[in-house]
Amino acid sequence: MKRLSNIFYVFVLCLPASCIKTEELAPERPQEQLVAVSLDLSAGGSLAATRAFADSGTSRVDRVLILPFAKTNEALPDDDDNFVLDYGLIKQIDLTTPLPGGASLPVSLFLQREVSYKIVALGFGQQDFDYRNPGDANATLLMAVAPDIETTLSDYTIRTHDTAHRPELFGCLCYEAGEVNDVVFNASGSTALAGTLSRMVGGFSVRITDIPDYVGSISLIPKDLTVSVDVAGRPISTLGEPYYGLVLERLEPDASGTVEFEEFLFGALDPMSFRLEVALGSSTESYTVTTDTGVTTFPIAPNQAINLSGSYSDIGLGFTAANTIDLDDNAWDGLNP
Repeated sequence: MKRLSNIFYVFVLCLPASCIKTEELAPERPQEQLVAVSLDLSAGGSLAATRAFADSGTSRVDRVLILPFAKTNEALPDDDDNFVLDYGLIKQIDLTTPLPGGASLPVSLFLQREVSYKIVALGFGQQDFDYRNPGDANATLLMAVAPDIETTLSDYTIRTHDTAHRPELFGCLCYEAGEVNDVVFNASGSTALAGTLSRMVGGFSVRITDIPDYVGSISLIPKDLTVSVDVAGRPISTLGEPYYGLVLERLEPDASGTVEFEEFLFGALDPMSFRLEVALGSSTESYTVTTDTGVTTFPIAPNQAINLSGSYSDIGLGFTAANTIDLDDNAWDGLNP
């Protein structure tokens, strides 16, 4: 996979307080049971709002959700199934503008005193999910944020509200400042945490030009589609093509005879295949998406992008593929400055 650069420069900005629109208030719990814990949440370089889709990212992250998972028994091992979401201490932060790449967002958490925690931070758009209205039919994400079901970190899932829409989702497991591998901590007044939001979805795009006038529309259809992931972005459940509504997008050619599918996708356990369904009046034609080298399956993983392009005459022959993103590239995820 092509590396964009071997030299990286990282600029860390402190996000102005004016960018913070609202914060959830401290939970209604006796204050003597709680302790304030500081979290320095960083935005990877991929969060710059001016970047193009699937090439170096387009950020619409203007909401951050903090999910605290408390240990059920201090004598138990630090396995994820021994940490349960403390619903009463969830915190949501809204921003007036998208979180810029390289920014640092200071967060103050209220946690149960002398209890061990693992903290998950998620970043997405305000239209994608609202902790105060989790059942919103217009949201693109579904998450458990109500205390009616006990949810452990090991079985906590993030789902899409419908099969056709996945937002650009970022997340991280926070750690004690200076100790990247120390993700379990005991809440006290001296506790300081850090974390870097990193992309949890992959990008897949297909651009088709020179489409003749007799083509009414073109649809992009996956054979299998991951519809839920864990907090690390690992796939959990997949829907197959026979399921209703699995068309990712249906586009009509623009005035220049061009369509461009730009999809964010959850990572898949196995390489994915796609087909293009072409509407020709009362009939349709179906083509397997392939490259000019004969590749018909594509590995979809968090923080990677695959871009295909070609003329309509290539639709049955193969498109040109470009993989311009590398996991070690700071311009995409900010993980390796």
